[in-house]
Amino acid sequence: MQTLVATVLIFFAVSSHAVPLSTRSRWIIDESTGDRVKLVCANWEGHVSMLPEGLSKSPLDDISRHISLLGFNCIRLTWAVYMYTRHAHVTVAQHLQDLNLTDALAGIQRHNPHLASLTLVDAQKAVIESVASHGVMVILDCQ
Repeated sequence: MQTLVATVLIFFAVSSHAVPLSTRSRWIIDESTGDRVKLVCANWEGHVSMLPEGLSKSPLDDISRHISLLGFNCIRLTWAVYMYTRHAHVTVAQHLQDLNLTDALAGIQRHNPHLASLTLVDAQKAVIESVASHGVMVILDCQ
């Protein structure tokens, strides 16, 4: 199990736009500039449905931009281990159909049609890439 979690974290670290952060005493430091970083984070739940909430209501890029415009520089994005252990090859559309979430699927197809055919893992990656493209760091939290 530890190997799986480490693999997942490495996958996300490689596929995301990570800022090299470190600590100096009690401060978080951006290693590239040496400047102190103050995390101003929002929470984005995604572990229950294995897809971040709200994607059936608004386009992903709009949500990502809104997070940034509100002044947040990071989000805590929750995710489920079983997304990788049991559902790694399941598409977003298949998953929502299996749960009989027809309204959510219709919303995804309307607002984020590119996500419907992606696997849950690739949809999570797309969320991370979108948020990162707006200068927002992602703190992944396994639930």
